[in-house]
Amino acid sequence: MIALLLSHPIEWALLILGFALLVVEMCVPGFGVPGVLGIGLSVLALYRMGPPPALLLAIVGAYVLLLLIALIVWMRRLNGKGAFKSKLVLDAVSTRPAPADEAADLSRFAGRTGAAHTPLRPAGIAEIDGARLNVVTEGDYIEAGAPVKVERVEGNRVVVART
Repeated sequence: MIALLLSHPIEWALLILGFALLVVEMCVPGFGVPGVLGIGLSVLALYRMGPPPALLLAIVGAYVLLLLIALIVWMRRLNGKGAFKSKLVLDAVSTRPAPADEAADLSRFAGRTGAAHTPLRPAGIAEIDGARLNVVTEGDYIEAGAPVKVERVEGNRVVVART
């Protein structure tokens, strides 16, 4: 068995090169050329070696275990660093959040009147007492500019009706 392993230096070089390409594929996003070449070289090396099934299973098991260890090392090394940050995802919120007391106190608009700023079909924006609010109707369509009255406030849901 040791003689079989030592008699194939080219195949071992191909297997190690395939492993290195798979590790590179872990570091580069996507399933691209390094991953395909790495898998291809690894399969070619194992095919050319032609070990007995038990030895083949041991080699593949060790290969997969080493790949998992490399993946764990890579993930721990880059945890919270730039490799996992996408330029498409914002780091910070771009708008100012409403103060907690202002956001939670929508009940002060109950019974007040205003005008629909956008068409309400059934949801939209209404201007009530100078504040623009996301509002809903009971299912009715209300055109923009129509007078509305706040019927009730349920948490963050402001229900209006045409006056």
